[in-house]
Amino acid sequence: DNPIAPGVGYQPPEDYRADMMHSGNYAHDDAIGKHQQPWDSTYRFYSEHTAASFNRDKGVRRGLFGEYFFDIPMKNRYTFLTPDKQPIGKAKVELFVGRGRGYTGCGMNAEPNFTGQSDAAGVYQLERSPWDHVFIWGNNGVTMFRVTPEGGKPMIGFVPLGHYNLEYWRGNAWIGNYTVVLQNIK
Repeated sequence: DNPIAPGVGYQPPEDYRADMMHSGNYAHDDAIGKHQQPWDSTYRFYSEHTAASFNRDKGVRRGLFGEYFFDIPMKNRYTFLTPDKQPIGKAKVELFVGRGRGYTGCGMNAEPNFTGQSDAAGVYQLERSPWDHVFIWGNNGVTMFRVTPEGGKPMIGFVPLGHYNLEYWRGNAWIGNYTVVLQNIK
């Protein structure tokens, strides 16, 4: 559901795909574990994000829906790189925030939530959190960028919610820094 770049779906980065959130929710076993064994907190290894979230909630009962949206840096700085990992330079930046669609994945709105321009080094700073709405299942937990360099064609890139959390939990609650490698839109 991506009217900005039809047919281009969000593929979480490898560190995010390998992540395991603590649950013990056996209702998901058909989709995740394929009934090979119960899907619980011992099913996979824990990533840095999962370990940090355990530390965040030490002594607290699990299942606090939407809590990750509260651990976002106050300001967020993005450095955009071309597909060959070179700084993009000055470019028009459009930021789209995922919107929740029930218990399934997220979609994007046709219009950007924020717009701006990157500087000569390809850096754009958002002076706040991208999210206005805490959708309790977290399925709106991705930001997508359409970045158009001066005289060039638009490219897109993504930053998942977990990367915002890691910046916050690493002590960067005031300002988070993200490198976004863009991809060409076909």
